[in-house]
Amino acid sequence: MTEIKRLVDCTLHDALRAWNTGFEEYYFTMTMDVKRFTDRLAFEGLSPEHSIVAFDGETPIGLILNGMRIINGKKVSWNGGTGIAVPYRGKGIGKALMQKALKIYEENGVEICTLEAVRENERAIALYEQMGYRVKDNLQHLVQSGPKEKEWFQKSEKLVIETGIPQAVSTLSFYPTIIPWQTHWFNIQNGESILAKDDGGNIVGYALYKRVLGEDGSVKVIVLYQCVVAPGIEEQSVIQTLLWTVFDQPKLNCQRMAVNLPESNQITFRLLQKAGFTTHVKQVFMVKGDVQ
Repeated sequence: MTEIKRLVDCTLHDALRAWNTGFEEYYFTMTMDVKRFTDRLAFEGLSPEHSIVAFDGETPIGLILNGMRIINGKKVSWNGGTGIAVPYRGKGIGKALMQKALKIYEENGVEICTLEAVRENERAIALYEQMGYRVKDNLQHLVQSGPKEKEWFQKSEKLVIETGIPQAVSTLSFYPTIIPWQTHWFNIQNGESILAKDDGGNIVGYALYKRVLGEDGSVKVIVLYQCVVAPGIEEQSVIQTLLWTVFDQPKLNCQRMAVNLPESNQITFRLLQKAGFTTHVKQVFMVKGDVQ
């Protein structure tokens, strides 16, 4: 008989086993050790109290990791991973976990529920739609590796760049609130913000990113999380300037990524593709609740 427990009431070993077996034969490797698993909980704001693990007797067979946060005055939840062990797939375990998760959201006053799903995972997407989720946007994870062979982007001389911490963008009137969880400013550990200002000192766009350093202090990875332009502003030059600031570092031999980039952000998407970024993963961003 299947029993669903809160992760906080389980051993760490059982939770980790539920994760690793739940993502076997997945679209890409999701296996973790204890450190990576606990780091994920902490860095992505996932709550052991609100996350759940399914058991068959003493055996952990599936889980859903959940996070909750007040964003722009509304309580928002994120499903940070739904995994079911291979022998138990197609037997209603995923549906039972989702029903339990939605009940937890309701008990905690969640108004908007969000998640991402791999676009090829039609069975999971169908389940989420059955639970009331709808696709809000298509996402792509883009990657480029190696040295920069030419200038990819053009910096506008009419814009002034100001760097700071991710939190600097949180009060901007055009900061998007219902977006993939991992791209929010509060989840970007050791990240940086870039503000683009016009000649009147008005902020017309921003980017959020981080640089991952190797043991020798050199930049190994640059990750772009957001690239956003204020409404009513000519986007092309602002986005070009932001991308130039993030990525156009001469002779830097590293990996460059854009994480969960919405395809609706057409200019950014097109410019990155033109610069040689290629698709690594395609996902859908799904939302349940009133996002107006």
